Amino acid sequence: MGTSAPGTGGPPIPEARNDVPEDAAAPVALLLSVIGLLGCFPVAMTALAIAYLSRARIRAADGALGGDRTVRTAIVLGWVGIGVAVVAFTALGVAALVRRGT
Repeated sequence: MGTSAPGTGGPPIPEARNDVPEDAAAPVALLLSVIGLLGCFPVAMTALAIAYLSRARIRAADGALGGDRTVRTAIVLGWVGIGVAVVAFTALGVAALVRRGT
């Protein structure tokens, strides 16, 4: 139980705590998505797959599992990582064509 605000004598202030455990796959997805930002396409795809599966588990748990923000961040970074990989592959392809003289 929390304590009341100083000098108010009012109702207690709830303590800020989070007793909901985080889904175990959420931080894994976040770590992989950060690695995927380096342009590693397979890692970014794996991060997205794990993140979407984790998000489905969190939603199905109906409040018993946390980690929604972590998963949301992993999804965004995973898509950014895929974008980085596409740009890198495109740049390499263009560079190969230019070098070849076509």
